[in-house]
Amino acid sequence: MTGQLLTPAEHEFIKLTVDLIHRLGRITKYGPGRRGDLTEGITHLHALQRMVLAQAAARSFPDLYRPLGGDVPRDVQPPPLAVTEPL
Repeated sequence: MTGQLLTPAEHEFIKLTVDLIHRLGRITKYGPGRRGDLTEGITHLHALQRMVLAQAAARSFPDLYRPLGGDVPRDVQPPPLAVTEPL
């Protein structure tokens, strides 16, 4: 899997969420609540996408990020914050 950040199963999951977003758009009626309903649904689908996309970070930095279904060691310390200007 050299050079790839996501597994084939993760790519397939992301494709499924994109399909769900399109399907949601097709079944949501055009009315005053359409925009809000689509926004709510898409927000939840984006949350699922971010969960899966975070798997790449969990594999790249296993001491810092927890994979889905996994655990992070209790003694993990975040890296120091690089600040170039005062906040």
